[in-house]
Amino acid sequence: MHPEGNGRSGFLIHGERQKDKLVVLECYVRKDLVYTKANPTFHHWKVDNRKFGLTFQSPADARAFDRGVRKAIEDLIEGSTTSSSTIHNEAELGDDDVFTEL
Repeated sequence: MHPEGNGRSGFLIHGERQKDKLVVLECYVRKDLVYTKANPTFHHWKVDNRKFGLTFQSPADARAFDRGVRKAIEDLIEGSTTSSSTIHNEAELGDDDVFTEL
C-alpha cells in the first residue's frame, strides 16, 4: 500500500460487511494515529481529523486488533513497513489474528 504517494509500503485498516462485502471502513495507519480502548470490546482511533471505531464480538478479537495496530505503528516509526517486519506467510496466522499481508 502506498498511502501518501511516497512509494513506501504502509498499513491499511479495511473493513467489509460480511453479508455483501460492502466496504464500511478504510483507514491508513499512520505514526500519529491516536488509539483508545474505550472498553474491552469497543476501540476507537483518530487520524488527522477523522475518527473511526470498531465494536468487536469478543475481547479476544479486540486484543488481536489492538496488537496488530500497535505493531503497524511500531513498524512505521521504525521505518520498516516491508513484509520482513510483519507476517511472513499465512501459516503464521493464528485463529485470533485479524491482520494479513496484502
